[in-house]
Amino acid sequence: LLGGVMLHFLEPGPAGGEPAGGGAGFRAIFLTAMACRLVSAWMLAAAPEPRFQRLSAGPHALRFLRTERGTSAWRLILLIACLQYAVWVASPYFGPHMLTNLSFSYLEYTLAYVCIVVLKVLFLPVWGRAIDLHGARSVGSLAVVCLALVPLPWLWAKGLGWVMIAQGCSGTSWAGFELCQFALMLESSYKRTRAHVFAALAIGNGLAQLLGTLTGAALLALTDGAMRTLFAASLVGRLTVALGF
Repeated sequence: LLGGVMLHFLEPGPAGGEPAGGGAGFRAIFLTAMACRLVSAWMLAAAPEPRFQRLSAGPHALRFLRTERGTSAWRLILLIACLQYAVWVASPYFGPHMLTNLSFSYLEYTLAYVCIVVLKVLFLPVWGRAIDLHGARSVGSLAVVCLALVPLPWLWAKGLGWVMIAQGCSGTSWAGFELCQFALMLESSYKRTRAHVFAALAIGNGLAQLLGTLTGAALLALTDGAMRTLFAASLVGRLTVALGF
């Protein structure tokens, strides 16, 4: 919100074009972000940390992958990576689409992204209670289907109203998916192998994000900048992965 308000006053005029304020607004928000991150790093370094316990050796972690629970873990990691790939085909281009094609102001753009955060916070307890009642696996499948449908409103959205609906769906779905993902990863690992499993998940997600973004860029070049084509491709990819879940 602070970034959007600062740009609204320091960079007046339409968003997505030449900075009307000569870039002063962008310098202000980047410096503010840097200062906040430095404060965060200092607070993190000052926070107490539990006593470190040795991790299991690499061979033990590899043997774990051949167990029933280990098989569940690597299948889950693979599915999540595939979902992230489908998501990141389109994810970097929602912002440019709002600024360039829909001609949003910085304030409208900010509201669209704040909507995701607010609904994630509001719906986390709802998803949490659902997991307590029905288990992470079944609730996770529902969350993935909801996440798969996020690009659908973007195919025809032309104003802030439809974008807010799409962003609201995104925030609600990501709240459920991230919570279920965490619960499932805990269920699929032991204490001594958990660090290895979460490291593998992070590597899989990182590679998927990189490859998905590059695929989206290639599709954008082939379609002469038709961003809605990317949203449709992401929709098909997400629905395919949802069937896997």
